[in-house]
Amino acid sequence: TSKQRQVVSRPYRSDATPYPDRIVGACELSGYSLAQLATLSCIAEADLTLFESGLSIPEYEQLLRIGMETGFPMSWFYQSPAPGWPGIEHTSLRFH
Repeated sequence: TSKQRQVVSRPYRSDATPYPDRIVGACELSGYSLAQLATLSCIAEADLTLFESGLSIPEYEQLLRIGMETGFPMSWFYQSPAPGWPGIEHTSLRFH
């Protein structure tokens, strides 16, 4: 018998981008500082800062690692934040 290769499908359009506020929220809600998330996800802290500011878009694999470490599914990062969501300018993470 031959092993079948399992292909992980990417359910998101290539032009879809995650919301930066969701990346900030995942870190905040999981209780991690930016430095802790950087260590756990093996993503440079500078890159995480760019992702959460919206100046850079994480690659699929990077966002997957962020989701795995914070416990949020990939789909959560692509959902528009609720109107009551405080936004990046009102989170404590911005000052870490």
